[in-house]
Amino acid sequence: VNSGMDFEFYHNDPVRPEARFRVKGQLLDLSTEGMMIQSQHVPRVGTIFSLRTSFRGTPLESELGIKSREFVCQVRWVMESLGKIGVSFIQLSREDEQTLTAALEKISAAGKIEAAY
Repeated sequence: VNSGMDFEFYHNDPVRPEARFRVKGQLLDLSTEGMMIQSQHVPRVGTIFSLRTSFRGTPLESELGIKSREFVCQVRWVMESLGKIGVSFIQLSREDEQTLTAALEKISAAGKIEAAY
């Protein structure tokens, strides 16, 4: 999915766990494995954080039946100079994975998104 959907994430500071802060960014790619996101804030590889993605006004809103979703993710790679971050889902249930797979396949088949398999 190359949708340009907005997201926000809550980064947990390892030095000060009570210091959660909100960061805005853009979702560049989505699969059942994780996401590629872009943000001015680039966490370190290995960082675990909560990411809330808004599906408002996108084909996924109607297919998933939700306006937004929070995912628990872990940073796998970063391209700091470009603000790009590769994250994997670390708490995605089998049911959620199947729902996401079906939704992505359906909107890809309808030509509403660009699929990359």
